[in-house]
Amino acid sequence: MKGTPESLAEKERQLMGMINQLTSLREQLLAAHDEQKKLAASQIEKQRQQMELAKQQQEQAFKNKLSRCLLTNTYSLKIETCSYLNDHDAVTKAIQEARQMKEQLRREQQVLDGKVAVVNSLGLNNCRTEKSAKHEMTVTNVDLM
Repeated sequence: MKGTPESLAEKERQLMGMINQLTSLREQLLAAHDEQKKLAASQIEKQRQQMELAKQQQEQAFKNKLSRCLLTNTYSLKIETCSYLNDHDAVTKAIQEARQMKEQLRREQQVLDGKVAVVNSLGLNNCRTEKSAKHEMTVTNVDLM
């Protein structure tokens, strides 16, 4: 059963409106995905810079302590041994802190990867829906001829 030309024209207008809405939504999702990727890259770079700064500060602290240790070398073997043990403790603590920071970055990267995957899947699903809608519209137009 075929509809009147007016009802077919109305249906076509409605379909075009839906296609336009889907296209707009797709563009919004793609823009959000791009923004999410930029934000993730920015956060990773900031964390990398923070880790590098912390590493430099720890190295400097170690150098300062080592310099002090060398200056006290002339006093006695006991003082030198104590200073060395203190420096060793500081280095061990710095290594532990660096490992903790690395693990924290790994966890945050996993969270960001998960978010990007969700945004990617939303973008792909919308692309499929849009292609399917265009295909159905083409098939409908062919049937109407």
